[in-house]
Amino acid sequence: SNRICLVIAPWKTHRKGFTGFRLDKQEALERDAESPFPVKRLPLDTSTHVYSLVSFLVFNVRSALYILARRPKLVYYGLGHPVALSSVLCRLLGIPYVVHAYGSELLRKRGPVGAALRRTILAHATRCTAISNWTKNALIETGADAARISVIHPRIAPDRLQATKDPATFRKEEDLEGKLVLLTVAHLIHRKGQHLVIQALPRLIEKHPNLVYVAAGIGPGRDKLENLAAKCGVLDYVRFPGNRDIAEFFNSCDIFVMPSLYVTELHADIESFGIVYLEANRFGKPVVGARNGGIPEAVADGESGLLVETGSVDDLAAKLDQLLGDASLRERLGAQGRERVFARFTEDSLRHDVEREILNLVSRKEKE
Repeated sequence: SNRICLVIAPWKTHRKGFTGFRLDKQEALERDAESPFPVKRLPLDTSTHVYSLVSFLVFNVRSALYILARRPKLVYYGLGHPVALSSVLCRLLGIPYVVHAYGSELLRKRGPVGAALRRTILAHATRCTAISNWTKNALIETGADAARISVIHPRIAPDRLQATKDPATFRKEEDLEGKLVLLTVAHLIHRKGQHLVIQALPRLIEKHPNLVYVAAGIGPGRDKLENLAAKCGVLDYVRFPGNRDIAEFFNSCDIFVMPSLYVTELHADIESFGIVYLEANRFGKPVVGARNGGIPEAVADGESGLLVETGSVDDLAAKLDQLLGDASLRERLGAQGRERVFARFTEDSLRHDVEREILNLVSRKEKE
């Protein structure tokens, strides 16, 4: 298996504006060790433009050296341009390569050279794997061959996200006893839509005075969100616990809500899928997301949760009011969401799909 496929993926060692944010290296290494194929992770520093340029060049030089040393039958890149610049070497050596695409990286504007490189990398890829049908369409628009794209949705490892405290006990500890709890777990940035939930709170609190909104996560937008909550007169109804006790908050909330936006500016970004909705469903919670990007594939509208129009505070307030006022609907959507996760979105099935994709490509190449 060491020569069948080499997986090359980045470590993002710095992320501007997210003090304390780090990929759990030990957890990733444990997952990599479970892979039947060797995984080579290399560091990336994207904190400044200069660091990014140097880091990407070093990354690809090290990737090329590793490919020369291993001479695998196939290279699987965990991200496209500029991580997969060493795919030029793959083409020279006749080694097929696969590019794993998320989505937002396909939207971000590049200069003429960067745009041409990205298009070339995707156009010559033996295969592209997309995390959603939305990402597949973005790949096609960016130059990938539609016939060579597979959609493989992200999955979760249910056992890795375990709540250890009784929900009633945890609610009492967090002063949530007797409350209706809305929860968002996301970076505190504009795109995730926490500000929309805060703007909807005044009208929701009128009907549901025992409502509390927990915005878990870290990020540069916390001060703005706190100021907005104060301006809306709901600061006492909003909590910012940071990154602690995430599984406990999932397990103890009533509704998970993340009305993400589609950002089209220079640093374009979108929810290409939204694995956090599956994580909330895993705890039997109904979810609310926006109707854009790959979210409709993560949130089955009317089955595992509800979808709202992007950026609409009115629609968001109406859908949340519907759920807050109907405990049986919350229970039904949460139960169906949990069943859907365990039936279709566990990590075991993801590993099977990716391994099958790789082995099929290698087998096809050997027969040529």
